[in-house]
Amino acid sequence: MSGKQKIKNILDQNVEAYARRTLFFANANDSVITAAKVMQENGVESVIVRENDAPVGILTIKDLIFRVISKGLDPEKVTVSSVMSSPLITIKTSDTLKTALNIMKRNNIRRILVLDKDGKPYGLIVLKRLAGDIINKYTQFEEKPISWPQDYIREVTDYELQHHSHD
Repeated sequence: MSGKQKIKNILDQNVEAYARRTLFFANANDSVITAAKVMQENGVESVIVRENDAPVGILTIKDLIFRVISKGLDPEKVTVSSVMSSPLITIKTSDTLKTALNIMKRNNIRRILVLDKDGKPYGLIVLKRLAGDIINKYTQFEEKPISWPQDYIREVTDYELQHHSHD
C-alpha cells in the first residue's frame, strides 16, 4: 500500500476513535479565574463552556492571553461568556478525520467538539494531539519473532559478555 493510500485510509476513519474523551467544563457565567483553575488543575489548555447544560463555546489558553491578560482585565471580574470562542463548532462521532481537519482549517481552529448521536458532548479533537495519536498508532513496531539459532546465539553472547568480560 502506498503512503498516499495509507494517509487516505487514516483520513477516512471516524473521529470517534481519536476524540479525547475526558472533557472539562466551565459555566458561561463563571469568572475567567475559575475556568483557568479548572485548566490548571487538570493540565488542559481548554474548557467547554456550557449554559443550561448545553455547550455554547470553548475557552482556551489563547483566549485568556489575548482577550484578558493582554488587555489588563481582571480575571476575577471577567465572565467566561464574554471572552470565550463562540459559536462552538462541532462534528459528530460518525464524521471522518478528513471532515474534521477541513472544518478546523476553514475556521482556523485547533480544537473541535465531537458530539454523539444524541447531540451530547462525546470528546474533543485537538489538532496537536491528533498528530501524535496517529503517529503512535501507526508506528508501533512489533518485535519480529526470531529463529531458535538466533535465540541461541543471543543467549551464548549474553552469557559470554556476563561471564568473560572481566578477563
